[in-house]
Amino acid sequence: MLSNKFTLQLSLYVLAVCCLSSFVYGQKNLPLYFQGKVSGEFRSNITRQPSVDKEEDIRVGLFFHIKKQWEIPGQSKIALSYDLQHYRYGEFNNFTRYDQTLEGKFRKYLGDRFLLTASDELRFRLHPSFNAFNYRRNILDFIFKLKVSRRSNFSIGYQNWFKTYTSNSSLKNYISNRVNLKFGHEFAHGANLGLKIEFQNHEGNLYVGSTAPEQPLNNRGNRYVFRLNLDKVFNRRFITNFSYRYELDNADAFSVDQKGENFDDEDSEEFLAEDSDFGYRKHLSSFSVLYKATPKISFLLFYQFYTKGFQYWLITPDGPKRRDKLVFLSHKIRFKLSRKISLDLRYTFETNRTNLLPYKYEINSTSIGLNFAR
Repeated sequence: MLSNKFTLQLSLYVLAVCCLSSFVYGQKNLPLYFQGKVSGEFRSNITRQPSVDKEEDIRVGLFFHIKKQWEIPGQSKIALSYDLQHYRYGEFNNFTRYDQTLEGKFRKYLGDRFLLTASDELRFRLHPSFNAFNYRRNILDFIFKLKVSRRSNFSIGYQNWFKTYTSNSSLKNYISNRVNLKFGHEFAHGANLGLKIEFQNHEGNLYVGSTAPEQPLNNRGNRYVFRLNLDKVFNRRFITNFSYRYELDNADAFSVDQKGENFDDEDSEEFLAEDSDFGYRKHLSSFSVLYKATPKISFLLFYQFYTKGFQYWLITPDGPKRRDKLVFLSHKIRFKLSRKISLDLRYTFETNRTNLLPYKYEINSTSIGLNFAR
């Protein structure tokens, strides 16, 4: 049943892409955008799972992104893109994986004040050496934006997430419906404020490690999200951003404690931004700085912190409840070798000072990457 449903979904997606390509043929073509990267990274700890030894390893990364846009009469634009991410570990082949993502996006201005955006993102993840981690994920997104004044805008949006695990019957499909309201305001030239409130209704496993087979959970609930974003462009060489996010997840009743979360170690943003567990309060803040020291040298600092208290996860039968304190620090320097080629050096540090000892970890990683863009 799921196979037939996915086949139909994929067929409709391919049909939509073909129709869009046919529809925009002969319209104004925008330049083809291409970006690629090859990187090597040493990690002091490859996993956050308590059941796996904290081992170091070297991984090689390959990234590829291609995007094509078309402008259509009537103030409309269509964009199609394809992404490939591949991480290959030296000794721990179970963690080697491929991510392939197809995305289609449509934008249309409805007069001078209204903008409609619709997009669909379809991702395939493949672990060649351990297919229990494989999945398919689709995100459908609609946004209706209203320009309130010259410096202010308001939007309402809807997202539908659907994720299925193709080779692991012990995991439940993840389904989430999300409605959000956003407000944006430019205080002065280069200074912007963004506010967002969101309601999510969800069930199932967002990540592979979110439910152990011997402990089935009634993992269903509602999540409330508030986000504040401030960014300031001082000049073309110096840009800063601050963000704060509060999450309250009210889960249905649990009959057992939770075990496991966030198995994959692919990227800090995915790990920090979306949590597989249910029933918690979370405060997250981040700060970033982009500084272009010279036309050929730039620095990017990204710091992220959060505290997270669980409502149902008891460390012992009599308590206390689990509480996480996570820090993620990223430091990157980029050397522009030519108009199309650049070199990145990056160091990251991540640690979770949780009071649940098996989930306490620390990761240091150093990487070098060569970028190609067109």
